[in-house]
Amino acid sequence: MQNDQQKIDDFQARMSDWVASQGLAFQLSHGGSVRGARSTIFGWVTRMSLRLMVLLLVGCLIFLFYLIRRPSSEVFRVQISGALEDAMGAEMIEPLGPATREDGYLELSSLDMKGGEDSFFDQVRLRNAKIRMGLLAGWRASLRWPIPLEMVADWDGEEVIIESLVLSVRAGSDDADGARIYQALFNKSEKFSFDRVEVLNADLSWGYSDLTEGKIENSRLSAQRKGEGWSVTFSGGTFSQNWLKDLEIDKLECELTRKGLEITDGRLKGKQGVGVLTLKAKVTGPVTGPQVSGSGTMQGIPFDSYLEAEVRPFVGGRLSGNFNLGGSPYISSGITMAAQIALEADDEIVIRDKIKLLDAISLVDRHRSYNKVRFRGGSFNFETGKKVASFTDINLEATDHMTLEGEFISRPPSPKEVSDAIYFDEHGSAPPPSADDEETNELSEGADVTDFNLADAAQAAREESDSDPKLKTIFESEVFGREVVRREEEARKRYRRIPFVQGVLNLGLHARAFEPSRSRELAEMYPIDEKSGLRWLRINLDQGLPSAGVAAAEKILLHAKD
Repeated sequence: MQNDQQKIDDFQARMSDWVASQGLAFQLSHGGSVRGARSTIFGWVTRMSLRLMVLLLVGCLIFLFYLIRRPSSEVFRVQISGALEDAMGAEMIEPLGPATREDGYLELSSLDMKGGEDSFFDQVRLRNAKIRMGLLAGWRASLRWPIPLEMVADWDGEEVIIESLVLSVRAGSDDADGARIYQALFNKSEKFSFDRVEVLNADLSWGYSDLTEGKIENSRLSAQRKGEGWSVTFSGGTFSQNWLKDLEIDKLECELTRKGLEITDGRLKGKQGVGVLTLKAKVTGPVTGPQVSGSGTMQGIPFDSYLEAEVRPFVGGRLSGNFNLGGSPYISSGITMAAQIALEADDEIVIRDKIKLLDAISLVDRHRSYNKVRFRGGSFNFETGKKVASFTDINLEATDHMTLEGEFISRPPSPKEVSDAIYFDEHGSAPPPSADDEETNELSEGADVTDFNLADAAQAAREESDSDPKLKTIFESEVFGREVVRREEEARKRYRRIPFVQGVLNLGLHARAFEPSRSRELAEMYPIDEKSGLRWLRINLDQGLPSAGVAAAEKILLHAKD
């Protein structure tokens, strides 16, 4: 009997050693059983606990997999689309693009939205956005059926990184709620919020016409919440407003508050990095009746690069000076500029002999070339607004060539003035006066001029060709007729971009410009002024830029022949 008990004890000892070698889970499940029936209940409890732990672990793994995969679900995209529409007061143009989660960020491939009544923009297009997203971001349980889980709730995105953004900003609103629309920029959404925005390539535009529109293109945008507002910085890319087009952005620092937008530090460069423009400005309103005020400086800005292509053959150069801004992008006059220009050492204004008057003077003056007259000293003021640029207090000097004084305005030509300019270029002289011209001269300065009718012009051309049956046959061809109309319209578009100038200029020429030996009559008509030592020509401007001073040019050519 004693031997049997010893054998049992030895067996249990060896069994205990073996169980101990099998691990904790096996010990909990079976350890009690090997010691006798008294531990059976404990073994059962431990086995059930182990199974529950395994089940819980599997459930956690399944939930983790769901959290990782949920951004790619259609339900998630539908619900986050709704959250974005609610936060921005807009509606989707296209369904939200595919979404994934990588490295702690939610990645959205595309977002296209149209502004609504409560949005500060007309349209926004976004490509490849990354938003900070924890695994539990925007998730909470819900008892709603059939969707047991709500995908977007109380999500702090911290920062948004966008590869490409195209945004059309509302320039103004007649709606009494316009101010409320703007204030939405500063409100945090209850479901989704963020404090930083980085855009690698941003295109912003505003305004509604050639006079009012402005834009920033291909710029890097950084925005950071600052108190109740935003601190916004642009770097790189280009800035355009009215006739100042494609200025290169060195830096543009702005403060966006509930009161409006303030450019605190702007530094822009001319095309190809030539010249510097500094700017400080405010936009108040800013949605309902925005108003602009500001000031800045220009140094060595190549202004000819901002002129229409049709104007560049006549004038160009570099300018320096101070300017003030005013107006509004929401009214017809647009943003206005008043500048005081003083030519510095590297500045110049170049006038070329494409202007008829310079060409005429060059035929008489044997000592100087008028191919390019360079004014490198002096000053003038100019102001822009309502498609008109006024130049006053002109006092410019071109050493050994001429002095220019006076004032004039530059404006778009009327349809009749376009026709006259075309005639002048084709015939070398002004068109003959007509009864219609006399009636027009009797009209007040602000009277409207009937617009040119292209169809009537084409019909008139047909009538002029009736004398030649062959030409008539060709012209009556429908295809040829459309081509003539198309070319006529293209020509008129070009001439409409050439400004019409009005005013009075006094041109002081070198004393030897009109030598008696060359033209005694011109020397007598334009005597040397004792005080200045120059020969002064009074030029009445009332024509397109290429024909500026045409009356004086014809007079010079007439007497130069003698």
